[in-house]
Amino acid sequence: MTQAQIEIQLLAMATAVACSLCGVFLVLRRMSLLSDAISHTVLIGIVIAFFLTGDMASPWLLVGATMAGV
Repeated sequence: MTQAQIEIQLLAMATAVACSLCGVFLVLRRMSLLSDAISHTVLIGIVIAFFLTGDMASPWLLVGATMAGV
């Protein structure tokens, strides 16, 4: 395996651990679909910020996503 493949595998494992911990917490609190609703709302914020700025690399995309998600 190359160094890049090892880094990808490590990142995938770290992501799996982080997501599984949050997922178990949300399922036990019966809030499992809340993350779906927030993620779709964040997409709307990104699209609106993109229409306002017209730049895919703009930090305003993150601001728009945060404002829409909250």
